[in-house]
Amino acid sequence: MITKGGLGWYAFYYIMVGVSAVEFISSIYSFWAQTGAIYLAENPREAGATTGRTREALKNKVTWIFALFIFVYCVSLGGWIVVFMTRVRNASSFVGGAAATGFWGGMTVGRLFLPFLTTRVGALRSMILYLCLTIVFELIFWLVPNLVVSAVSAVILGVFIGPMFPTAIVVTTELLPRSLHVGTIGFGTSFGGSGGAIFPFIVGAIAQAKGVRTLQPVILSLCIVLTVLWILLLRTPQKDSKKLNLEKADETSDVNQVEG
Repeated sequence: MITKGGLGWYAFYYIMVGVSAVEFISSIYSFWAQTGAIYLAENPREAGATTGRTREALKNKVTWIFALFIFVYCVSLGGWIVVFMTRVRNASSFVGGAAATGFWGGMTVGRLFLPFLTTRVGALRSMILYLCLTIVFELIFWLVPNLVVSAVSAVILGVFIGPMFPTAIVVTTELLPRSLHVGTIGFGTSFGGSGGAIFPFIVGAIAQAKGVRTLQPVILSLCIVLTVLWILLLRTPQKDSKKLNLEKADETSDVNQVEG
């Protein structure tokens, strides 16, 4: 819409600056009272602890599995949709951009509404369900040579990919003691974010040499890797805290809401 309005591609960054300013101000207002002293009081460490919280978090297997999960997750399909749609499905630039917009819109819808399903089904089973459906619709997006089918599949992919990130964070915090939450989530998201920079370079080099069609097998492989990492995360034994039965916790939460 910006380019069609004749404003120039750089006008997009004016919008981003404005949105970032609003986020900056609202974040300061929301968290101004959350000082380091309050955090330490609310998250006391175990007696005899000799290392920093972040170093302690890095010694835990859950931290590394979570970080790898986010690392692979950040290699989003959204960055390749326009290229795939225009070069393989012969879509116009506008249609390719619309398909990418649909993908990100689907992610927003998924993060807003699928948590209701996650609460009902349980975080563990729902993530497996989202991953399996992502693999199915990725196959449809890749193998069905139809422009409309690919565009609709991109939207549905966004819906199921969207809640994976927050669900992974919730499950990770359930598996670790509260004192390690900040260190684990902070390291995992920063380490994982590098996946959005490293993998596109690698995949782009492969696509440049072998063609755009090689993108989808790579994305499909990454979805399978996510499934394996999720299973490993759930099977990791905990030394610092008992592994919580998340399914039972969700059911208990539902019962309490009904009784309330």
